Amino acid sequence: MMNELLTHQRGLTRRHFFGRSAVGTGALAIVLPLISSVAAHGSCGFPYRSVPESGRDVVVVAEWTAVKEATDERHLDLTTFRILRITRSHKKFRLKTNDEIAVTSRVAGKKGQKFILSAREVQGELRWGPPWKFNEARSKYLTQAPSQAVTDRTRIEFFLTFLEHADARIAQDAFEEFELVIPYEAVVTSAQLLPAAKLRKAVFAENANQIRLSTYARMLGLCGNADDAKRLEKKILDVPDHFRLGVGGMIIAYLWLTGEKGLEVIEEKVIRNRKLKFGELYSAFRAVGFLWDHGQKRIQRKRLQKSMKLLLDRPIMFELAILRLAVMRDWSVQHRVMASYGKEPNEQPSDRRAMLRYLIASTKDRPKDKNAKLPQHVVKGLKYLKALEKRDPKTADQVRRFSF
Repeated sequence: MMNELLTHQRGLTRRHFFGRSAVGTGALAIVLPLISSVAAHGSCGFPYRSVPESGRDVVVVAEWTAVKEATDERHLDLTTFRILRITRSHKKFRLKTNDEIAVTSRVAGKKGQKFILSAREVQGELRWGPPWKFNEARSKYLTQAPSQAVTDRTRIEFFLTFLEHADARIAQDAFEEFELVIPYEAVVTSAQLLPAAKLRKAVFAENANQIRLSTYARMLGLCGNADDAKRLEKKILDVPDHFRLGVGGMIIAYLWLTGEKGLEVIEEKVIRNRKLKFGELYSAFRAVGFLWDHGQKRIQRKRLQKSMKLLLDRPIMFELAILRLAVMRDWSVQHRVMASYGKEPNEQPSDRRAMLRYLIASTKDRPKDKNAKLPQHVVKGLKYLKALEKRDPKTADQVRRFSF
């Protein structure tokens, strides 16, 4: 149930960028949770590729030959290449010079133009990734890049070398390994390898890459110092008039470096700040959730639950916060849910559904021993659910039918 709630919660965020009333009931409420996320890595950026494209089992240099247009809607356009040389081979696949490779996408090119193609073995077949325009640096990088079969530490050591590389395509690819592929816990255990000076430059530069900022900030939090914490605090609290990216990662780094004292600052200056808009509040929400999931008890869990409960006082964050409290198994606000159900400022249908999901989750958090006495939160949850199902049968039915 907790995983289902977290999956549901991940899909809610898009709606909040367009206002609380932008999403209706029914089918759309089911679709939103299916929006993909990279929450496992705490990502606050945008994914550029799917995880399966990481790691290369085969790398070739090939020349562009032609685009073959699809003949009907059942097929895709193909781009064909002719292998010039194989720089990384796989014993299962006997590729050779002059073999033709077909990639299922339209790739702009000219006859004879060189590209680098790489592929992974997937269920006994080669799955080709997006072609790269050729240069020697890219060919060397793709050929030497470690596969996913090696240890995370080996991959970390290699890709750290190429962060912010002069070749933009190489720099982006190396960044995406940390953004999308390598588990955060592996980065934590390899913190001594992280290049603090390079990460500082990337995070605090005036023209910092906003897409990469969150990931680089989280990495800096693992290897930074007290001065970095001060600079992060200043950057977090210096809120511009426009929406900004990367704040979630900066708050995570700040909390990793400062612990509960830093959390007090975030609560006072961000969560309780009535002038701040959704983007800043959501960044704090994500940071608290990230420390719960990946913080290795850097901050005590009860303390993180307290911060999450503060977000219930911000109407635009109520739905997200109450569902996250269910994931955290914090049932201390059951009475509040019952007392405020359907009342301002939580009268929105989405808030009511979230309240019901929270109560349902509380009734399922039971001892494994079926003969054991039911915990008080289960008894209360059952009682409150029964009352709300009578008061608001339509919403209760929706929640029951559309549970994941």
